[in-house]
Amino acid sequence: MRSAFAVVGLVLLAACGSAGGAASGNDVATAAARVKAGVEAQAPGLALTAQAAATTVAPQIAGAASTAQTAATAVAPQIAGAASTAQAAVTGAAGSGGPPVPSQVLDQAKAQAAQVLGVPPDQVVVERVEQVQWRDSSLGCAESGKVYAQVITPGVRVVLSGGGKRVEVHADANGQRVVTCQNPSQ
Repeated sequence: MRSAFAVVGLVLLAACGSAGGAASGNDVATAAARVKAGVEAQAPGLALTAQAAATTVAPQIAGAASTAQTAATAVAPQIAGAASTAQAAVTGAAGSGGPPVPSQVLDQAKAQAAQVLGVPPDQVVVERVEQVQWRDSSLGCAESGKVYAQVITPGVRVVLSGGGKRVEVHADANGQRVVTCQNPSQ
């Protein structure tokens, strides 16, 4: 392969070297013709092989483009839905006017939901995000036998789905506590 490039370089140098400085349109065309002739002399079947390859690959490329367009059309509604959910979460928890929900809260919620639902995290869909004032530090997920501080706790309720099931994940406002809530009390 290196020798072919060396030959092409030498042929190009020889063709252009004879032009001597300023080249006119005819000189450039003559040099190009000399380069082409030199390449064809070194590898006579190269031009035909390249043309045959291009002819063979063209239908495959057209088929791949069609398949890619079909896939993009099928996925577009899902992407739009995910984008609107993410936008709602970031701009203040689905229009509740509250502060933006940190992305790590949503990431933790998706990870917990995936584990509970038994699906990969990329198959978990965020259906709803809303700001909540939890009545106590249980975040609306009180477990019997446990004691919780009786203080209003700002937080977030995230409703997620996957595998035909739905789950709620509750969190405090800064994402320090994120819990999957089997029996929401609030």
